[in-house]
Amino acid sequence: MRAVAACRLIITADDLGVGPHVDRAVFAAADAGVVRCASVLVNGASVQEAALGVQLRPDLSVGLHLAFVQARAVSPAGTLGRLTQSEDLPADVFQMMLRRPGVDDLLREAEAQLLRFQALFGAKPGFVNTHQHAQVWPPALAAMVTLCQRHGIRRVRLSAERQPFRMSSRPRAWLWPVATAVALLGRRSFLRAGLKFPDRMLGGPESGGLTQESLLELVQSLPQGTTELVVHPVEGGAELAALLDPALIRCLDGAGVERIAFRDL
Repeated sequence: MRAVAACRLIITADDLGVGPHVDRAVFAAADAGVVRCASVLVNGASVQEAALGVQLRPDLSVGLHLAFVQARAVSPAGTLGRLTQSEDLPADVFQMMLRRPGVDDLLREAEAQLLRFQALFGAKPGFVNTHQHAQVWPPALAAMVTLCQRHGIRRVRLSAERQPFRMSSRPRAWLWPVATAVALLGRRSFLRAGLKFPDRMLGGPESGGLTQESLLELVQSLPQGTTELVVHPVEGGAELAALLDPALIRCLDGAGVERIAFRDL
């Protein structure tokens, strides 16, 4: 049996399929051997093209990025109760909470998104997480867990930020202490359902705004166990440049960090 490294890191790029500028960035990071997982927004504008790109990269593990906010519903109009107004899902997690959709409505949309994922990729997702970390809201978490149990999906994200108090200029970074506390409470639901997940997450407060300096700072002192670094690279952006900088791999290899995918949990 192969020994498990004391420190393991999953680097996941979110929002694959949202648009060509994101897809090209995710694939560039994957081709460089940095990003090994990508979560797919099946109601994104370029998801069909993204699926073709994934076919060319068999080593890239793809998961379902469940969208309960900031997207158009996959389910038919009028079938999701308070979750939608016309075809639009809530603009953000706060609006979703104010609409107070039932777990059944959230699960119905999750099932529709899973079906679209399977049609695009010909297989179940390797893992599941939620757009804008909507799973910190208990009804969304319940829908996500039920979806995984129904369909034999065993791996999920734990949206518990390792450094929730980290200073950041990104919008709503101040919410991470609360989101992390709620996520840790929801961890019990994952354990009861027999789901596998990393011990913690990194990158939440800097979402989409990582630089070379901040990225290296995050990974230089990883604790023992498995950490998921969540990234949002965009073509031409500083975050993509930081991911492609050879200094990142040198830093991780020098510290003995094993880079893995969700499939390795």
